[in-house]
Amino acid sequence: MESGKRAIETLVAAKAVCSLDVQMHMSCTGITKKMADDLLVEAMDADIRSILVLRGDPAPGKSDWEPVADGFKNASELVSYIRHKYGDFFSLSVAGHPGKHPASSSKEEDLEHLKQKVGCGADFIITQMTFKASEYQEFVGSCRRVGIDCPIIPGVLMIPPSLEKLRAVCNHCSVEVPEDLVELLETCGSDKEKVREAGRVYMQRVCSEMLSSGAPGLYMYTLNLEKSAQEIVTNLNLKVLDAGMSDSAVRPLPFPRPREKETVRPIFWASNAISYLTRTRNWSADFPSQWGQVNNEKSKAGDHSFVYDPLPSGDEDNILYSHHSIVGRRLGSMAERRNMWGESPSTEEDVFDVFERFVRGFVPRLPWCDRLEKETLASGILKPLATLNHYGYLTINSQPRVNGAPSEDEQFGWGPRGGHVYQKAYLEFFCSPGNLDRLLEALGSHPSISLEAFNVNGGRRCVWTDSLGQRNKTDEANVVRCSPSATLLSPSPLLIRQNL
Repeated sequence: MESGKRAIETLVAAKAVCSLDVQMHMSCTGITKKMADDLLVEAMDADIRSILVLRGDPAPGKSDWEPVADGFKNASELVSYIRHKYGDFFSLSVAGHPGKHPASSSKEEDLEHLKQKVGCGADFIITQMTFKASEYQEFVGSCRRVGIDCPIIPGVLMIPPSLEKLRAVCNHCSVEVPEDLVELLETCGSDKEKVREAGRVYMQRVCSEMLSSGAPGLYMYTLNLEKSAQEIVTNLNLKVLDAGMSDSAVRPLPFPRPREKETVRPIFWASNAISYLTRTRNWSADFPSQWGQVNNEKSKAGDHSFVYDPLPSGDEDNILYSHHSIVGRRLGSMAERRNMWGESPSTEEDVFDVFERFVRGFVPRLPWCDRLEKETLASGILKPLATLNHYGYLTINSQPRVNGAPSEDEQFGWGPRGGHVYQKAYLEFFCSPGNLDRLLEALGSHPSISLEAFNVNGGRRCVWTDSLGQRNKTDEANVVRCSPSATLLSPSPLLIRQNL
């Protein structure tokens, strides 16, 4: 149920912040009819009208799928329940398997199950990922022969930047990787950009063939490989529209179109994505160049949403989203939080101690950050950070200075291979007005340091130094990370506070 509520929060954020049309995935795994009603009522209240209904995978720790008491035995039952109780409020889609569902004994049996789902009220079918237009065409023909006449949208996978990851994804979904695709990617060796581009070209051809054969659209399993999906949509001259919608009916995103050509992006807003998007909606810039990294430990701990390791340093497409990146960090139960941060902090020093112990590795996470970054651990700044926290400068984000590190560097590298990374040191923190006064007084003897401070009421105090070392007031972005071979620069996240 927790994952269902998290999904609703994510979808609501996507609708409210990004003006996107969204689809909720709803499986039968572990939910009772009451739990289903709770989620469906929340979806109605949020005006979420599209649902992909799935049976789902076995519950964590189980090898076989089992229904729960007063739950649903399969997707057909859930489709029928939604349709009879909620009428036509929701558009319902179901999954089809061109290569048959792994639990079915034959393709014929699988088609009968699919026909039953459609007969119970599904509006259209989305297929499991398929790599061949001929396989999709054969599947559509088989569906038509047994009386399934609703639209069937092919699911297509954006190829991850390594053959190993592709095999892992397909193995998880019980889908075979075509031999010709394997051979193609093997010729790319370990060059991840070549693998991604070769996979993109391969899937673009598949998409074109599917559309030419009459596919009503494409359902892209992106793996958050935004670049590949965007290139295919652009190259095939596709439009992301709902059925029956005209260009003029599509709501514009809350950020202006020129942001697509941005050159400067905030670098660290994994913990506060909604705030970033809303606070910067009037900027001439778009999404951040670095978001939260996915942690496969969650999968090992029982969270079976399929997640992937982030791409190594030096990869251009290091934009992978965790399942909770839009709606905030999962901080644990009340008991877990008390265990981490103390039963009842009663003094400022008690709070200082929590932050200091996080930096020293004795507290696992804070509401603003769930880990120390690799570059923080490797740069030798942990001791100064601990000292700052001890004296009431409560750090939540920092960056060490870097002068010309290779873009492939394990700790500091980013962007295309062959580049060099330059970083200004910065620090983001909470502090009291008294500590701020002491800091501003000390800045007089350090003319190269800039500072911006904001209070809860929006009040601002600023000491700014330009590239010539001159003190001034400015609203321009202060670039603190760049790579000569990359197209994106990163300003200080402190600057975002100006847009409150």
